[in-house]
Amino acid sequence: MKKNIIWLIILILLVSAVVYYKQFYPMSQWQLRNSVSSASAMPAEHYLNATDKNCGIWYRSDQTDRPLEAKNNDDVKNCFSQKYNSCESGKILIIDDKSVNDQEIIYSLIRIIKPNDQGECIIQNYYQEESADTEQVDPFYYLNTCTVLEENFVSSCEPQYIKDRREIVEPTEPVE
Repeated sequence: MKKNIIWLIILILLVSAVVYYKQFYPMSQWQLRNSVSSASAMPAEHYLNATDKNCGIWYRSDQTDRPLEAKNNDDVKNCFSQKYNSCESGKILIIDDKSVNDQEIIYSLIRIIKPNDQGECIIQNYYQEESADTEQVDPFYYLNTCTVLEENFVSSCEPQYIKDRREIVEPTEPVE
């Protein structure tokens, strides 16, 4: 009787592991963290090594016919917004993989540092944009500090020289 119970428990654990792996693991925070650990981007390395409170990884990819997003993207952004509003220490890693259409991958680590003397929340953005385009030799990269969290998060703390450089690289259509 004991052997049957032990085998039943082992079978239940095996079935549970398979169901978890098939249903819950793909695009979960655990799977994203395991994937990011092999990335060579500076923001991803800082994310994995930072001791700040973690809100998670926001991930989107255009590699399929429809955009693929992580399961908890909304939860991750809501967590970070709440930490920013209360000015608590925290971090979020944003990965936007546009390698099919635009041939670029954006890594952005946004950290909440602390409030300044005026009560504004100081944030830091480690931004790296890697391009598969061989004509663009210099990737967009910056580390900047500011007090304004943009709605799309990624463009937070973007320096003016990066904005100017983007306009040179991506000229806008003339308005008629």
